[in-house]
Amino acid sequence: MKTLRLVRHAKSSWKDSSLDDFDRPLKPKGIARANKLAATLGPLPDTQIVTSPAKRAIDTAKILHHGLASKNVLLRCNALYTFDPESLIDAIMQCDECFNDICIVAHNPAITAVANLLGAPNLNNVVTCGYVELSLNTYSWEQAATTKINYIRHLYLD
Repeated sequence: MKTLRLVRHAKSSWKDSSLDDFDRPLKPKGIARANKLAATLGPLPDTQIVTSPAKRAIDTAKILHHGLASKNVLLRCNALYTFDPESLIDAIMQCDECFNDICIVAHNPAITAVANLLGAPNLNNVVTCGYVELSLNTYSWEQAATTKINYIRHLYLD
């Protein structure tokens, strides 16, 4: 069995319009919401966090990594800087098999589309720092798109 946790990065700042999309930091509201999500989830030391390399995703992932007390090194994956659901599913299917519990920190609209494709109950929009948890009835990430998947829950925190 595998556990897949999907997190849309926390709310980012548009204050500095000269910054490229890739380099936008979190807003204070985003930092607070990421801390609240980490506190709500509680310790998950075996969870492997894998993040998009965009600054707002890395910042979100660092907060989660600390709050979940993950014993694994935070991993960056260039393929997660995508807005395309097929590319996101492909990246998930490439995850290392040694991890049975993975938290992906990435971007919309890919997060919402993938959550829905994998079995979430027709979510309209995974909000910033929104969380979707799924259980995969498989021992291989390569089968993520074709195996039975159970929707566990989603969280939208204020």
